[in-house]
Amino acid sequence: MRFPPEDDHLEPYAAPPSPNTTRATPHSASSTTVEPLVAAFEDRVERIGFYLRPGRELDISLPRNTFPLIPASEYLFIAGGIGIKPILPMMRAAVASGSAATLVHCGRSTPFADELRREHGERVRFGRPDMAELAAGLGPTTMVYCCGPEPMLAAAEAAFPVDRLHVERFRPRTRTFAPDTAFEAVCARSGLTVPVEADESLLDALRFAGFPVPSGCREGVCGSCELRYLDGEPEHRDEIGAAEGRLYPCVSRSRTDRLTLDL
Repeated sequence: MRFPPEDDHLEPYAAPPSPNTTRATPHSASSTTVEPLVAAFEDRVERIGFYLRPGRELDISLPRNTFPLIPASEYLFIAGGIGIKPILPMMRAAVASGSAATLVHCGRSTPFADELRREHGERVRFGRPDMAELAAGLGPTTMVYCCGPEPMLAAAEAAFPVDRLHVERFRPRTRTFAPDTAFEAVCARSGLTVPVEADESLLDALRFAGFPVPSGCREGVCGSCELRYLDGEPEHRDEIGAAEGRLYPCVSRSRTDRLTLDL
């Protein structure tokens, strides 16, 4: 399924950074060029195309950029396998801006290898990255971007300063939490109290009660459903690292019997 612009012209577009501080997402459209962006959009749409019928209206939001390229004078990009897809346009944008940029790419196969060599020459290295070595040689202002399999991301998180590392995950990490229990969500502004059963998410309970909380991944990685809480102790289960006073109701629950939300 294809949704071309009416005049067959599509301006290059880069989504602005998400208002959430997001470092992981299962879905991304990070290309800075027209053709890959359209291809990515088509790839996403064909997965839901069987729900669509002529005449059906769709609510479509603007793209969300949860893996933005923050302006810097120097970058280190690390990609594993298909993780090169979001990194490739970042490398191009960094070089085009005049910043110093190095890319390390590893995997059983190296997609875009010829293209990378042709465009970036000695800026690109192929092979398994030694994270400790890369971290030891990191410049004082270098920003690090990493996308690939979980072992690579875990190694990067162990090696690089957290304030300069940005990662994108394909899926949430496997972690163990306490058994889910029921609790109440007190919505301070509306005056409603919403019961949350043990077998439902806080997000679903709020939506069932009539609160139109936006959502995307429902796995705690995209940041779309961020809410502010005022009282209680949430159990954060997201991959983002919720800021103080924030939580992601698609996965997060409450350690206390009541959790007060700014709703």
